[in-house]
Amino acid sequence: MKNTQSSATADVCAMIRGYHARFAPDPMFADTFGSALTSDRWRRIIEDPLLRRLVIEGAFRPMRSAAGTVLGRARYLEDQLDEAIAQGCSQYVIVGAGMDSFAARRGDALRHVRVIELDHPATQRVKRARLASLGGRPDRDVDYVPLDFNTEDIVDALQRSTLDPAAVTMFSWMGVSYYLPGETVHAVLGQIGAAAAPGSQIILDYSAPSETHTRSGRLSTRLVNAITRRLGEPQITSFADEGLRQRVRELGLETVELVTGKQLGSRYFRHRTDGVQPPSHLRIARLRNLGGSGARRTR
Repeated sequence: MKNTQSSATADVCAMIRGYHARFAPDPMFADTFGSALTSDRWRRIIEDPLLRRLVIEGAFRPMRSAAGTVLGRARYLEDQLDEAIAQGCSQYVIVGAGMDSFAARRGDALRHVRVIELDHPATQRVKRARLASLGGRPDRDVDYVPLDFNTEDIVDALQRSTLDPAAVTMFSWMGVSYYLPGETVHAVLGQIGAAAAPGSQIILDYSAPSETHTRSGRLSTRLVNAITRRLGEPQITSFADEGLRQRVRELGLETVELVTGKQLGSRYFRHRTDGVQPPSHLRIARLRNLGGSGARRTR
């Protein structure tokens, strides 16, 4: 994304969540703010029956696996967060938050966790303006911390935040690893581990290498990659499962759960009739920090 421009892929993800919540049969993730948080262009398409049928239900139909990715990871993440809150987690850090609407939707959870959002300042400005237009300050309980991953250290950003380095925290890092060099992903995971208390968790999604893709998955991936390139946010990185496990071990993190797209489909999409399914090459890794001591640096 450009330094002065909000993330276009974040707008697409908000559109997918908003459309699903309003029009899908039996929504499996009800993002009631998704439509409001996407761009004016996508909002017009969602609201107009003809455009909705032509664009979302027509042109986007071959990319239903992209919708499966966006919806599946959101549902898995919030299920895990709810469980962590029940076990005493008191902080939730959304890294690369984009147009995530958790704080606007989940007043029940805000009674138990402090929410900190890290993202590019251009995207944060647009998101906060869209939320403000809704009235009632639905973002009033969020600590927004601007962060440019290309020029700043996440430890520095967290030290500017309200994060309590001694408190168990859930870190979400969804929909970002695809767009960063592999070494940057590893560096950020190490930085999160350095800033987090022991027992804190990190949940991120990534793509397995192309040789793991099914035939339909390869087609969907080509279409998604073509769109993200046109949006100026090309997908450039994938990870082999065992390679990622080994690397996170070296960073003082353990892999608690590694969910494949197929497993996610069985968990959440088994009875869907709209054809939306996550791709087989989708991965979601849930990691636990073993040795963080709070805001120490890893350079």
